[in-house]
Amino acid sequence: MNCTIQTPSAKELINEILSSVDGELTSRSRVIDGLLDLRNAGDLGGELQIRVDELLRGVPGVTTVPNGWWLDRLEELRLLD
Repeated sequence: MNCTIQTPSAKELINEILSSVDGELTSRSRVIDGLLDLRNAGDLGGELQIRVDELLRGVPGVTTVPNGWWLDRLEELRLLD
């Protein structure tokens, strides 16, 4: 028996993440996890992956990230995909 794991596209991941954002803040670890998932979904060395790497270096906050920042970055990444 051979199992194939389907990986969602970056656009699908962005839409999923956008639908889960609620309130004013998101934990920093959740933002980083989301960015890493998007990095893995993008083309190796592609524009999306390069921008995600830049964002990973500059995630604001110590424990939480303002959702305004997170939503703006997700919209920006959606335009790159």
